[in-house]
Amino acid sequence: MTICREQLSVERYTHEYVVQTVLHKLFYLLGFSKELFSKWRDCSLSSQSVDCWSHGQVNSTDETGLVSAVIRTMQNHLNSTYTDIGAPLENKDAGSDGLSSHWVARVLQGSIMAASLVVPSLVRIDPVTLAAFQDTGWYSVNLSRAQSLVWGESEGGQFGCLSTCHNSSTFFCTDSR
Repeated sequence: MTICREQLSVERYTHEYVVQTVLHKLFYLLGFSKELFSKWRDCSLSSQSVDCWSHGQVNSTDETGLVSAVIRTMQNHLNSTYTDIGAPLENKDAGSDGLSSHWVARVLQGSIMAASLVVPSLVRIDPVTLAAFQDTGWYSVNLSRAQSLVWGESEGGQFGCLSTCHNSSTFFCTDSR
């Protein structure tokens, strides 16, 4: 990872902003990258990493019905039982395969891996992103160390869907405010 010192001298780059940006970029290197999603391994049925296989998806349910950590974490975060809930990826920087290296901010605003980082005090190393690292098959993650994500908490499985975010709610409004 290369960090250009000259760019950091701009006034808006506070210490907190630089730390947040470096963590965001470091997470790409650790595996949260559209170029690496196809290399994520499923070791759920194996006690040894040699019997793992690539599941080729970010959000998945395997042939035995075992749900990925991302899906379980999204179910918990949104207080939903939908098994196909997943965590949506942004489409603005998507490649030809439709994959992006960012969560959709409409659903996961404040996540360290959202497409646009906000005020550093509002950005979290959230449970959904840590669950994604668990799903890579490369890491064992202590999800209890995640920072709580307020955006969308307990809002149900339809939270952030384009069809529902037009209704005023705690997180979305339709008037001029």
